[in-house]
Amino acid sequence: MKPLAEIEHAHIERDGIRIAYWDIGEGLPLLMITGLGTPAESWNILPSIFASQGYRAIVVDNRDCGNSSPCDGIDYDISDMAEDAVAVLDRVGVDRTYLLGISMGGMIAQELVLNHPELVEKLVLIATGPGQPAAVPPDAEVLSEMFGSRTGDPLTDLASFLGKLMGPDFTKDNPGLIKAMAKVRMEKGSDSASFARQWAAITRFAAWERLESLNVPTLVIHGNADPLVPFENGKRISSRIPGAELIELEGVGHFVPLEAPAETVQAINRFLPVHATSR
Repeated sequence: MKPLAEIEHAHIERDGIRIAYWDIGEGLPLLMITGLGTPAESWNILPSIFASQGYRAIVVDNRDCGNSSPCDGIDYDISDMAEDAVAVLDRVGVDRTYLLGISMGGMIAQELVLNHPELVEKLVLIATGPGQPAAVPPDAEVLSEMFGSRTGDPLTDLASFLGKLMGPDFTKDNPGLIKAMAKVRMEKGSDSASFARQWAAITRFAAWERLESLNVPTLVIHGNADPLVPFENGKRISSRIPGAELIELEGVGHFVPLEAPAETVQAINRFLPVHATSR
């Protein structure tokens, strides 16, 4: 299985902004959107796993991150990032897809399906929130450290912060993995200005009032030890979207596919069976 970093990406230009993407496999389309300040390469081998199982993994680097353009001087919202993803689908010739979003990527996914329900076969939301006015905010300590200054070694400091967003057992048992994740973020993630623009878009996101109109089969996966997007957010989303299913992962923090890879892939494969027929 190749990690995403070892697979060639392409890009589109939308309103002067370069959006990078990967198109892997030849099966049923599965659009994957990642979170705040997180390069798509953080998915690591997950897109290749899905491709090996018969999906066509279409992976997007959000604007202001990874191989996509920084957006200095440009104000944008989550809806603009959703339109970036729609433009990628158009470029690769996909008119209906399964959709998977994590954290901010889950917000982008919500916006995409609300504005373009005809494009989405099924929806998977991981460790994300419903936006205003129903979002449950992060722990105050997490917010303080996320935007506070650090004075030590940058890689060590970032790894320490990321570890605090995970379940305590995982953090204790996987220091090397967390440091490798921090290294990818430092090399390909958003810089401070880009991060701030993405965060500002998150604060303006407001899907809650519209979620009850969704008529797309939805699976919500959320760890109950998530301090960045508390578990109550997943509960609220699943209660708001008609017929949505909620999977609660005990002791799992914010980085669900990393902390609980087997459970995550099994749940997604059960919900998105590769032999399903697209409408």
